[in-house]
Amino acid sequence: MNEKARAAVIFGGSAVATAALGTLFTPARQSIREWYDGLRKSKLNPPNAVFGPVWTGLYTLIAISGAKTFRKRKSQERTDALRLWAAQMVLNAAWSPLFFGAKKPVWSLVDMSILLPTIVAYARKAKAPWLMAPYIAWVSFAMYLNIEIVRLNRANAAEQRQPA
Repeated sequence: MNEKARAAVIFGGSAVATAALGTLFTPARQSIREWYDGLRKSKLNPPNAVFGPVWTGLYTLIAISGAKTFRKRKSQERTDALRLWAAQMVLNAAWSPLFFGAKKPVWSLVDMSILLPTIVAYARKAKAPWLMAPYIAWVSFAMYLNIEIVRLNRANAAEQRQPA
């Protein structure tokens, strides 16, 4: 297998695995949908049908960027970039289980507050940083949506913690 094909398999496979993990914790599952539908959300919150196509495009760009960076000449800069790429994928993969699986919007916001600067740090070292621009924009928007869910549902969360 040549270097280009190997990079495509490694980075495409990583993106598919991250996306697959996320699909285990989505509003398509009944118990998660009931919880999510009951949350107060920003007026800017897109319909659920938007998220799948957006993430498909983003994961494609993330994989292409990782593969291009992987194919750079071996150096400490390349190694650092690939570590950041892996770190942002782990943080990305953690968000859905935290938000939807554990139903902990505050913890998912903590994850995102680490994810966003990690993506930016990776983009600065990546071979084609422009490929990460849509991802940075979407995660910034998603962070706003997450902040709004935390803010708008703070009273509900406090009520649920009170003993009956």
